[in-house]
Amino acid sequence: MNNNIISKLTANIKEHHYSLEIASRPFKTPEKMNNFNKLSYDDWCNSVFGDGLVKIRLFTENNFNFIETVGLVSVTRYIFELSVWLKLFIKEPHYGFVYYHQLIRDQLQYWMSLKAQMKREIDFSLKLKNKKKKYQNFVGY
Repeated sequence: MNNNIISKLTANIKEHHYSLEIASRPFKTPEKMNNFNKLSYDDWCNSVFGDGLVKIRLFTENNFNFIETVGLVSVTRYIFELSVWLKLFIKEPHYGFVYYHQLIRDQLQYWMSLKAQMKREIDFSLKLKNKKKKYQNFVGY
């Protein structure tokens, strides 16, 4: 594709930065943030709408200075997934609880994976320490 066309398209995308910022403000008021109820599906829907707009704004700000395939696919996938969630929320707001459930599940999986990785690193470090001691004893340090 012509570099001039790509430059025009990226400039067009970046121009939406300000309108995305304005659109996200009603979802991120201090009142909404302070009164967020994790047991309210409406609050989860509003939170996802606001967070999605903020994230898309950040994408327009940061991801279109230099175009790379993986980054473009990542942004496209995020926008597609977000559009599916938002359509579900509009159709049936109780999907806010489904979102909350998946969020908790994903965070739990992340922390469990991190814990397992840290355990592997600690075990590896201890093995190296033991090997170093054996080597030093063998050599006579």
